[in-house]
Amino acid sequence: MSTLTLVILFGAGGTGLAAPPPPPNPSDSEIQAGKADANAKAGEVGRLTNQLAQAEQKLSQLQDDVELKQEEANKALVDLQTAQDAATQAENDAKAARTEADAASAAIEQARADLKTFAAASFQQGSTVGSLSAYLSAASPKDMLARAQLLDAVGGDRLNALDRLQQAQTEKSNKDAAARKAAEIARQKQDAARQAKSSADAAQTAAERAQDGQAAQNTQLEKNKSDVEQQLYAAQAKVSGLQGQRQRYDDWLAQKQREDEERARQAALASAGGGGPSGGAAPP
Repeated sequence: MSTLTLVILFGAGGTGLAAPPPPPNPSDSEIQAGKADANAKAGEVGRLTNQLAQAEQKLSQLQDDVELKQEEANKALVDLQTAQDAATQAENDAKAARTEADAASAAIEQARADLKTFAAASFQQGSTVGSLSAYLSAASPKDMLARAQLLDAVGGDRLNALDRLQQAQTEKSNKDAAARKAAEIARQKQDAARQAKSSADAAQTAAERAQDGQAAQNTQLEKNKSDVEQQLYAAQAKVSGLQGQRQRYDDWLAQKQREDEERARQAALASAGGGGPSGGAAPP
């Protein structure tokens, strides 16, 4: 085989093994920067995840606090209604006791007036009851004594009735005073219950606001975490892309090196084959 034939054959083979143009080859610093960015994003995602977990726990605690404040507000409402009912009943009792005391006072005043009238009639001449003529018209000392005893009995009954009325008035006055005191205490309890209800409502409102505020923070944290996760995915994809480019470049470089070696080998073969004929043939 001639040297020209070898060159043509090996040259054709070398051209057939030619490598394509080199692909992009990212630098080590670009790849390291991409990894650092991805690691930073991963750390940020971790930090936000922990922060969100703490926020969720706090939100759960606030929810429990809202439920507790709701129960306290409901209890305060029941206590207020009970205090209002008790105050109304105490006011009614006080009014009834006042009415009874006023009636007792009026009865005493009437009894006193009747007693005064009886006493005056007993000493007026010509009176049909207890007058001097009642004694003078007696038929005998015995009859006079009987009439005197009758007048004393009538007067005594009136005095006893007056004493009973005064005793009843004292009892009713005491009852009236106790009822008024009870009504005052009931009003104080009602005021305290109303204040407790107001405080419970305010505490419930504050707890609900705190819960709403924490829920809003949690929503923002979730959004931030989602945003950073998207950035992390993008950074990881970028690193993966750079590493893929590096791998493709390394593959291209390896192929090129193989082709270079093959061309060198073929060139060496061609050179060795061409050197034999140029030296001349040995004489027969």
